[in-house]
Amino acid sequence: MFYAFIFLIELLALFFLSRSLTRRISLWLYSLTKSKKITIALLSFLFLPGTFIHEASHLLMALILMVPIGEMELIPKIDGDEVKMGSVQIGKTDPIRRFLIGIAPFTIGTSLIIWLFSIAVSNNMLSNPLYLLILIYAVFEIGNTMFSSKKDMEGVFPLVLVMLFVFIVLYFAGIKISSFTIQAFLNKPEILEVFKQASIFLAAPLILDLAILLLFKNFLPKNQ
Repeated sequence: MFYAFIFLIELLALFFLSRSLTRRISLWLYSLTKSKKITIALLSFLFLPGTFIHEASHLLMALILMVPIGEMELIPKIDGDEVKMGSVQIGKTDPIRRFLIGIAPFTIGTSLIIWLFSIAVSNNMLSNPLYLLILIYAVFEIGNTMFSSKKDMEGVFPLVLVMLFVFIVLYFAGIKISSFTIQAFLNKPEILEVFKQASIFLAAPLILDLAILLLFKNFLPKNQ
């Protein structure tokens, strides 16, 4: 339970840090260039690998779930104070599949971060400067583009209603899922190890984002 709790806290922190970092970078670039077009071009270049992984995750999950797909857009757009990094057209489907497609960048992104660090640790590659530099860049890209947007999460509300309906039906049918059952599942050794490794490796993008934000605060010009 402890590592699962830490993992959730880290995810929440990374969500807010990534949003803040993207906004800070976009405003800083705009303050230098005074041009939205140039700012968008620079953001596109900076976050292109992460944006590709994000949108490809939507596309891959849609293909797996046999949901129609359309065009994929990788060019960021500034929408008010927020930056829309990219998009992929997904056909109409049921709430469950829409939800799974929406969270695909998060699940695949988190898995990629854990996988990359697992390979590095198991093969003693963190002492290799070149691999460490590639790893830091990969974690930066994935960690700051893996969270779902408002558009991605459109299927959450219908899914919540469906789950609530199922819960009510199960309740009146006399079938209950106790907190003890959930706790027993989370306390399984293999589940504990997954959350332990995830909480350790997810600290990397958190530290990286904090370092960059501190750099902006202390050394780079303040945004307007």
